[in-house]
Amino acid sequence: MKYIPPLNALPGDEEDDNRSYWNADPSGANLPLRQGAYPDARGFESVQREILNVITGAGITPDENDLTQLFDAIEALGGFDVVSPTTETDISDGDFLAFADVSAANANKKITFLNLLGKIIPRILIKDYTNQETLNDADYVPFEDVSNSNANRKVTLAALKAFIVSGVTTPDATTTTKGKAEIATIVESQTGTDSTRYITPDTLHATMLGGVDQSWTDVSGSRSEGVTYTNTTGRPIVVMISLNSNGTYSNYSIEIDGTEMIDGQFYGPNSAYETTETIIVPNNSTYELTINVGSLGLWKELR
Repeated sequence: MKYIPPLNALPGDEEDDNRSYWNADPSGANLPLRQGAYPDARGFESVQREILNVITGAGITPDENDLTQLFDAIEALGGFDVVSPTTETDISDGDFLAFADVSAANANKKITFLNLLGKIIPRILIKDYTNQETLNDADYVPFEDVSNSNANRKVTLAALKAFIVSGVTTPDATTTTKGKAEIATIVESQTGTDSTRYITPDTLHATMLGGVDQSWTDVSGSRSEGVTYTNTTGRPIVVMISLNSNGTYSNYSIEIDGTEMIDGQFYGPNSAYETTETIIVPNNSTYELTINVGSLGLWKELR
């Protein structure tokens, strides 16, 4: 709509298309002041046409006896009172928000929640806004519920999030498909038989063998043959044991979790002769050295 000025003008305003209207002043210093502003007929018609377009655009039939049609049209086109909606309701894909389509002459438009999600999700970055607010689950947007004649509805952020999540199906991750996967525990990682869970860097660090946060420790003073010990370090350890001959030979065995893993024997003409055995002990496993002939030398562990 364009502003239509009066047909005449006060002195000096002749070229001003935005000049205002004025009332006649019989005592005015010039003729235009004494005559008053001459209204242009287009000004009356354009106002009526503009209002009529709003009324008919809302699907309302003009009625000269109804002076509330402009208000009804604005309300129908989405200008309903949303100051303090009080009723919260569930959302369906067919529910919609009213909006004005700037690319079309007919402003009576709507967008369903299903289409709205399709527009929102690909555009996380929203331009042309300078103020960013922190949203709470209780914050809401107004909308029209197609299943209810009362358009004064709202949906909270919590309900909207639940609605979005309910429509998202994430497949399980595989070696060829991106998706969701469960984190393996340290025990599951150490077992090594699960192909559906994944290991995080901290879990990998906790289950690694080979010196990461481990060091060789001489535990000879706290280890004896014939005693069962348990690895409670939370990760595998390496046990290294040296055995001495009795002057002729030495005979010994090492068990892990009650199963004999090493049955050893060596010959040496005196006690200066020795041999060394090294074995890996899994986390939470027991280990025991048995010496049948000979004696224990050093006992070191990488732990």
